[in-house]
Amino acid sequence: MVPSPDISGPLVAGLVDLDATYFIQLGVFLLLYLLLSQVFFRPYIARLRRRAASTHGLRQQAQEQERTAREILQRIEERMAEVRQAAVAERKALAEEGARLRDAMIAREKERLQQQVDREMAEMRSFQARLLQEVDRKALELAEEMERQVRSVEAP
Repeated sequence: MVPSPDISGPLVAGLVDLDATYFIQLGVFLLLYLLLSQVFFRPYIARLRRRAASTHGLRQQAQEQERTAREILQRIEERMAEVRQAAVAERKALAEEGARLRDAMIAREKERLQQQVDREMAEMRSFQARLLQEVDRKALELAEEMERQVRSVEAP
């Protein structure tokens, strides 16, 4: 047998006391939930979905633009490599051209200087020949003078 509770003392409320206020609070909560779901939650969720859809499209567009930018960058790098190779080839060609021009200028200058040396050597040989002729003439004059003086000393 189950003992019956003692009801002789003061009545104490239990942990949860169900009365009309509980149902009123439940009704207010449901009414607030319905009101907020219609006025706030559904428009907010719809806005989030639209934002996600537009963001998704923008993300895809951004990814496509990044891929395009990478392709452009790769083409630019390839073109830069080609241009560098062409520049190296051009620099080498210019260096070879400069060396050829330098060698040609040196050869022309050597030839010009050799011609000048040859002219001056010819002038020196000509001058030497004139000097030798002059020396021979002066030696002959000197010999004649010496002979004349010797004869004048011997002839008394």
